Amino acid sequence: MFGFLGFLLIIFLLIVFIGFTILGNILRVLFGIGKHPPYQNRTSTTKNKIHMPRLKRMTRMKTLQNSLHLLQIDILIHRETEKKSLMTMRESM
Repeated sequence: MFGFLGFLLIIFLLIVFIGFTILGNILRVLFGIGKHPPYQNRTSTTKNKIHMPRLKRMTRMKTLQNSLHLLQIDILIHRETEKKSLMTMRESM
């Protein structure tokens, strides 16, 4: 009886371990953490070469900056239209 339950426990723990391993790999791929690319000799790289992870970070930062800039413009336009509508409302009174 206990031998069979022990066997089921081992199978259950094995399934849980495999599940967490797969989940960890998926999260690592999604968030770009964990495993690093193979070692590159950094002394042979030139100043003009930018490593791909750094380039991706810079691209993401530039995209976020552009989005923030567009959001600020949208807020300014919204404020100006509110001011104009308030002024027209006051003039009509």
